[in-house]
Amino acid sequence: MGDDPAVVGLVDIERANLRWWMDQLSIRFGVWAPYLLSVKLFGTGEVGFFVPTWIISSSFSSVAYLLLRRNGYSVRGSVFGGLFVVLSPFEILIGTSFANDIFLAGAFVYAYVAWQRRDDFPKLSGALVAALLWFGFFNKAWAVFVVPFLAIDFVGDLHGRRRLAFWSSLVIITLLLHAATADSYMRALGDPFPWMKLLPAHYPVRPGDMQRVLLIYPYQLLVGDDGMHTTLFGAVPYVWLVALCVAVLGRGARDVFCRDRFGTELLVMWLGIFLLINFAPNYYSLREYHSAPRIFRYLTPISFFLSLHTAKLLLDGARCFSTAMPSLVAPLCAVGLLAGNLVGAVRAIAPGRENRRVVEAVVATVGRSCPPVLIIERWQSYFFGRFYLRDRCPKTLVVGIQSDGYADEQVERMERILRAQERALPEGAMLVTGLGSYVYYSCWGCVIDPEHLKGPMAEGWELVRDFGRITFRFKPIEVKLWRWRG
Repeated sequence: MGDDPAVVGLVDIERANLRWWMDQLSIRFGVWAPYLLSVKLFGTGEVGFFVPTWIISSSFSSVAYLLLRRNGYSVRGSVFGGLFVVLSPFEILIGTSFANDIFLAGAFVYAYVAWQRRDDFPKLSGALVAALLWFGFFNKAWAVFVVPFLAIDFVGDLHGRRRLAFWSSLVIITLLLHAATADSYMRALGDPFPWMKLLPAHYPVRPGDMQRVLLIYPYQLLVGDDGMHTTLFGAVPYVWLVALCVAVLGRGARDVFCRDRFGTELLVMWLGIFLLINFAPNYYSLREYHSAPRIFRYLTPISFFLSLHTAKLLLDGARCFSTAMPSLVAPLCAVGLLAGNLVGAVRAIAPGRENRRVVEAVVATVGRSCPPVLIIERWQSYFFGRFYLRDRCPKTLVVGIQSDGYADEQVERMERILRAQERALPEGAMLVTGLGSYVYYSCWGCVIDPEHLKGPMAEGWELVRDFGRITFRFKPIEVKLWRWRG
C-alpha cells in the first residue's frame, strides 16, 4: 500500500512514547492503534502488522452467518452467505493487504450487528454503536456517512416513543467519548479539534476533470483496474444486479424495497455509503469541489454489505423458485457462484502474489550472500532494511535510492545518486533493479530501471540472477540482482 512506512514508523514512535503530536496521522488513532496493540503482542514484523487485518477480515464470514440466521435464514443458506462474503474478491484483496481501511469497515460491520440487537440489549447496543463509530471516525471521518441514516430511524423512533433507552445510550456515550478525546487533544496540543485543520490529502478538481474523477469509483466497482490488469469486486456487482431483478420479479418491488427491513438496511449500507464516498466533497469549500485521491481501498467499507446483500438476494430467489427447480439446481448454483468468487479473487490479488514471489526470491538470494551494502529503490529499502534482512543479514547496510518517475530530470537525478554510490561501494555490494515502489498504487516510474538510464550500467556490475518479469505494471520490467566487482 502507498502509506505503509508512515503507519509502521508511527507505530514504532508510539511504542516508545505514547503521545499526540500535530500530525493528521498521529491524531487518527483508528489507523494505528490496532497495529500498536498487535506488535506489542506479536512483535515488530509481518505477523504483528497483519494480525489485525486477518482477524477482522476473517470474522466477516461468521458475522454474515449470524446476521442471516437472526433474520430467518436456514443453516445451509447462512453458511452459503458466510462463504459468499468471505470469498468475495475485494474481501480477499483487502484481507491480504496492509490496508487500515479494514478498521473502518470493521467498525461499520460490528456496529451494524449491535444495531440489530437494539431491542434485546438497548443500553449495551447503544453504547457499542457509539464506541465503534467513534473509533471509526478517528480512522476516517467517513464514519459520519452513517449519521443521516441513523437520524432517519431516530426521528421515526422518537415520534413513536420507541427505543428511548437505546438512543439515550448512543447519544450519551458518543458525547462522552468525543469530549474525552477533545480534552486529550487540548491538553497535548492546545487544540480540542486538530482534525479540523489537519485533514488528510484532498485536492480541488478542475471542472473539466469532474466527470473523469467521479467515474473512477464506479468503474473500479464494475470493472476493476486497467492499469494493473486486475479486477477488484469480480462478478459480485453483476450477480447483485441479476439477483435484485429476480427478487423484484418474484416478490414485487414493494416487498423488496419497503417491507424487507433487513434488505433495505444492507442496501443503504452499501449503496448509500458508496454514493456518499463517491460524491460528497472531502473539504469544506463552497467555491471548489475537493476530492480525496481516488484510491481503490477507500471502497473497503461497502464490500461486506454489498456481498451480504447479494447473498441474501440469492437466497430469496432460491426460496421463491425452489418448488419449480430440481433439488440439485440450488446446490450446483451455490458451488458455481462460490467458484466464480474464487476465480475473481485469484485475479484480484494477482499483482500482490507476483510481487510477493519476486520479493521472496530476492530476499533468499541476497540472504545467502549478506553483502556489505545493498542498493535498492527507496520504498523497498525501508522493508528490506526494516524487516526482510534485519535478522538474516544484520551487518548489511541497505541504501535506498529515490526514483520518482520516468521524466528526464527525474531519471537524471536518480542516475547521479547511483553513480555517486558506485564510487564508494565495497567489493561484493549488490544492486536490485526492476523492483520498486508499491503494488496497488500507480507510481510506475518509482523504480531503478536500467533501460531508462542515460548511460549504460557500469562495467563493475556483474549479473547474479534474473528473477523474471513483473507484469502488473503498464510496462513489464525485469527484476535483476547485480554484484559489484569494482
